[in-house]
Amino acid sequence: MQVSFFKDPIVRSFAVERPFVTVTQMVLWRILAPGDIDLVFEEHAEEQCHRSLLFSSLTCLVSGVVLGKHASMNAGYKKMKEQLAVSVTAVYKKLQRVELPLVQQLVRQSY
Repeated sequence: MQVSFFKDPIVRSFAVERPFVTVTQMVLWRILAPGDIDLVFEEHAEEQCHRSLLFSSLTCLVSGVVLGKHASMNAGYKKMKEQLAVSVTAVYKKLQRVELPLVQQLVRQSY
């Protein structure tokens, strides 16, 4: 596997030693790109709106739990508290109001 396009030596070493993990990480970065996720939100959210918590930040938190990076939503919130910049109550309220068409479009886009 040629990895000359990786400039970061740490990334380069992972690409050589763990190519599958590296490619998987790159795919996830692409699928979960914050700008793309927020664009999906802007185009497809019917009742929800951005206030303090961006949909991409919420997606990052949820994906961390789903992929096993965080043991729970609360554990993830504690690790991302400064990045989220809202209360844990606000996070859970936003999660409860996520609209089905928005999630469907997010899945379509990632596919």
